[in-house]
Amino acid sequence: MIFSQRFIKIGFFLTLFFISACSIKTKREPVKADQGSSKLFESAKVDLKSGRKKTGVRKLLQILRNSPNTDIADDAAILIGHTYFKKQGYKKALSFYLRVVNSEFKSPRLAEAQFFAGRCHFFLDQWNQSIELLEQTLSNETIAHNLRYRSLELLYKVYLQQKQPRKALKSLNDLLSLSIPFSKKSAFQLEVQRILESEMNWKEIKSVSNDSDFSQIHGYAYYLLAKNYADLREFDQAVSYYENVLQLLPGTEYSEEASHFLKLMEARKIVEPRTIGVVLPLSGRSSKVAYMVLRGIQLALGIFDDPRSPYRLAIVDSEGDPDIAKRAVEKLVVEDHVIAIIGSLLSKTSEAISQTAHSFGVPSIALSQKLNLTSIGNSVFRNGITSEMLVSHLVSNAMDKMGMRNFAILYPNDPYGVEYANLFWDHVLARGGSITGVQPYTPNETDFKGPVRRLVGTFYVEDRMEEYRYRVKEWQEKNLKRISRNSPPEDLLPPVVDFEAIFIPDGTRALAQIAPMLRYNDVSQVPLLGTNLWNSQSLVSRVGKLAENTFFVDSLSLSPSQLKQTLFYQHFLGTFEQGPNSFEIRAYDSANVL
Repeated sequence: MIFSQRFIKIGFFLTLFFISACSIKTKREPVKADQGSSKLFESAKVDLKSGRKKTGVRKLLQILRNSPNTDIADDAAILIGHTYFKKQGYKKALSFYLRVVNSEFKSPRLAEAQFFAGRCHFFLDQWNQSIELLEQTLSNETIAHNLRYRSLELLYKVYLQQKQPRKALKSLNDLLSLSIPFSKKSAFQLEVQRILESEMNWKEIKSVSNDSDFSQIHGYAYYLLAKNYADLREFDQAVSYYENVLQLLPGTEYSEEASHFLKLMEARKIVEPRTIGVVLPLSGRSSKVAYMVLRGIQLALGIFDDPRSPYRLAIVDSEGDPDIAKRAVEKLVVEDHVIAIIGSLLSKTSEAISQTAHSFGVPSIALSQKLNLTSIGNSVFRNGITSEMLVSHLVSNAMDKMGMRNFAILYPNDPYGVEYANLFWDHVLARGGSITGVQPYTPNETDFKGPVRRLVGTFYVEDRMEEYRYRVKEWQEKNLKRISRNSPPEDLLPPVVDFEAIFIPDGTRALAQIAPMLRYNDVSQVPLLGTNLWNSQSLVSRVGKLAENTFFVDSLSLSPSQLKQTLFYQHFLGTFEQGPNSFEIRAYDSANVL
């Protein structure tokens, strides 16, 4: 019984094999088309070229019906397919391409038919069928260069649709091994980098870098791995990969970056123990504060002492630009061999300075209030209160000690202003208060009439039209006998003051223009809240009596009388003929730490 069952099974599989073997037929040679069919084919081509599509297709269909076994049947089918394809009739086009692919007759245009059938499947979102036909096309080693190129280009796109980035990269690798124009090669190289960066994790990138099937894209994989190891401060690994980038991608932007990094790595081995780097915005809007900081650093390091101290300062102007600040740090490491860096004064440049210094293992002390700077790494330090601490203390005093609940915010639309406005808003809401008005203004604004009127609701008259009409009527009645102008004054509407204080995260220069404009718009009794930018002698000199109703927070803990008794104060006063402010004090302390 057991033998009989086995025999039945073996017989069944043999039968299947026999049927399958019989179904695999060798394609036959087509017969030569007769003169009539050939003339009809030529006539059809003329019709198609002249725009008579229907007539041309009808003649080609006649050839397929009457001469299916001839050597022009495949030409006719492909030509019909092309005609429908151009009109985006992909389903109809596909049926004619497949007629050639599945024909029992040999065709020199088989690979072309497979490729176009694959394209039709692509446009019909039939990814598996498209892949199968394109791989059949590429399996033919004798196909023309252009057809191989187009098949590989389409195949990588299909694999991306299939969420198979590794196979897409393999197709791109094969594309880059072909002789193709530089512009195309550059585009494919960018696509390689995009796929590696956005579609693959580090483990997959490392696998690609070790696989000989991806020889054309090893350089890009090495480049990304080098950057990753550099960010992790695993410099030996980063150097190894960057050296490979130099060999595989010579003369490219990648090799330039690799060369630059290797130069930095070599330079960081040399350190001048008494050379300290300084990166400050010595030009631009914050230059005045930057020079205050520089004075504090110079005094602490004995630059003005006699005899002069052995310390050397290497100073670079960041111009308030993150890219320039980053290059400044690189210069200090490569050319000046600094042992540490003081800087990061501005929020917008602080991250670039701290991150770049940390990446080369150079300690840095930040004077910026930007959040999370020290989380960059254990070589990044900060001297000073953060913006979060400052705003928290300011709001706490305003709400808990002064009893305020409702606030307005008038802020410059720059990184500093936006950061502080958001922090202030968050802290007020967290304590159960409310923000009843928010108005930005452009940095370096000189006319605050518009921003102030928008804040207090007198700018857009149409929003208070009923009240405005009433006040116009009232004005006309009062001035009926002595009207000296055709239209009422623009300040008829009173300000809407539904807040108890205004937060203005800007310097004293802006405050000196805002405060009078607030008084002009009948908002003179509302307290003004600010940041430590107001802790300056210029507050009184610029704002005058209007400064009496201003409040700000700073980190200075000594009273003025206590400060004047310190040796530091006497040293500073004797050197610069004026007392220090909080920026100069913090800079002095930072340099003293070093």
